[in-house]
Amino acid sequence: MVVDEIMGVGMAGFRRIFLFLLLHFLDNGAGQVSSKTLQFGHSIDDQGWAAAHRYHFSKGERLHAVLKGEMHFSKVHVMPFSQLIPSWNGARPIEGYFAVYVRVRSQETHRWDDWLHVADWGADGQRSYGAKGAFSTFHYARLEMNEDILADGFEMKVEAHDGASLKEVQLLVASTSNKQYFKTEHYSKSLLQSLESVYLEDVPCISQMIDHPHALKICSPTALAVCTAALYGKLHANDPLVMAQKVYDKRLEIYGNWMFNTAQGFITCYQKIFFYPMRLENFASLHAILMEGIPVVVSIRGTLKGAAKSYPSGHLLVVVGWDKKKAKVICHDSAFKHNHNVEVEYDWSEFVTAWQLSQRLVYRAVFKNYRGGV
Repeated sequence: MVVDEIMGVGMAGFRRIFLFLLLHFLDNGAGQVSSKTLQFGHSIDDQGWAAAHRYHFSKGERLHAVLKGEMHFSKVHVMPFSQLIPSWNGARPIEGYFAVYVRVRSQETHRWDDWLHVADWGADGQRSYGAKGAFSTFHYARLEMNEDILADGFEMKVEAHDGASLKEVQLLVASTSNKQYFKTEHYSKSLLQSLESVYLEDVPCISQMIDHPHALKICSPTALAVCTAALYGKLHANDPLVMAQKVYDKRLEIYGNWMFNTAQGFITCYQKIFFYPMRLENFASLHAILMEGIPVVVSIRGTLKGAAKSYPSGHLLVVVGWDKKKAKVICHDSAFKHNHNVEVEYDWSEFVTAWQLSQRLVYRAVFKNYRGGV
């Protein structure tokens, strides 16, 4: 009788039954979290004026999303924010694509805004979108609240299309910030002297000035290639040309979209290291990441003494160390023409000023056995 019922529902129905049984099995012990894994569920990198809300999906939750056809991550009553940067980590679909949406809740009225379609990410590449709601607007990589309006809640949604499977999506991240509380960091000798010198060895020096028609525009994939090679030690898989192709935004025709770069970072590290864009509180927060042994991809803007050029439209480089005695930040700046010139030291004040012009944006790398915030 049971066999007849199973046969009667066809292959699609059989898959649903199988997934239901597997989901039940996982949620009753097989999918329990060990002390050595990143905590499943919600966690947060709290930076005061900014935060990265993370949701790590268990196997059971991912299979449940397959049954539903969509995956959600939402939080309310969070620190009010004026900007949100969405990101995700998962295996790229072998076929089809994921459509990513986000919406926010007004702090004042508790009204939810419209769903905004922010990106498609799939087997044949990716594209970002611009979208406008009643009181929020998505600008291809970030959501901005309308003037004088703050949000206190968000929801992310991922839909699978044309054969893509949501069981491949492991992490969703909403990086929020409130520009009203952004504070300029000023020089403090006592603070800087309290930060121990650190230098990360075995970080490759790679110039972006290679044989590529858009060599001047591939600082982000080059920085990502450097970071992933240092963390996972497979430089051949982290070639800037390969990385640039993998992160190319077909809609904007650019290589620097934060969502697509961090998504590719996770894949390049064989799904062992999470990557997401976020904003930090101060230089001490960046130093704390270095002390974990993790190089940091940083966005800067403007002019730095000793740099290869000025960066009025922004630039990404990799921070690999801090020299307390000289008060210098050690960086790999791919804008230099030759690999042997890439490692450079910038005065702390010069670096921090340029970093603040980008509101302290970084690509945060987190090992999957990590349990805390920055």
